[in-house]
Amino acid sequence: MQAATDITDIVGKDIGLMIRAFSSALEDDDLLVRRGALDLLLQSLRIDGVAFKRAQAEDRVILMRAASSVVLRRDLSLNRRLYSWLLGPSEDSQQQMEYLKTHSLQLLSHTLRVCITVS
Repeated sequence: MQAATDITDIVGKDIGLMIRAFSSALEDDDLLVRRGALDLLLQSLRIDGVAFKRAQAEDRVILMRAASSVVLRRDLSLNRRLYSWLLGPSEDSQQQMEYLKTHSLQLLSHTLRVCITVS
């Protein structure tokens, strides 16, 4: 498994602003913008990464809501990227399940509960 890198060295210390920018890109109408945003998430803002862990809980929910909303677009390439972000870098299904349980599942379920109660 690759070591998580700290993207804050590149983009600065305002992680909330960075997350809101990613969220806006994920909600864009242009397919290529959403695809590019997911690619950047995979490369530089992994769920187990330092920057993501430093972010405020509200910002993490905002990003998870925007990321999970790409499923509604019914585009296989977007879904594959989202699942890669949620399941981690490993190709092994057992390691993916562990990554999901350890890093993604709690935030995803919390975000979905918040979305349901708001609706």
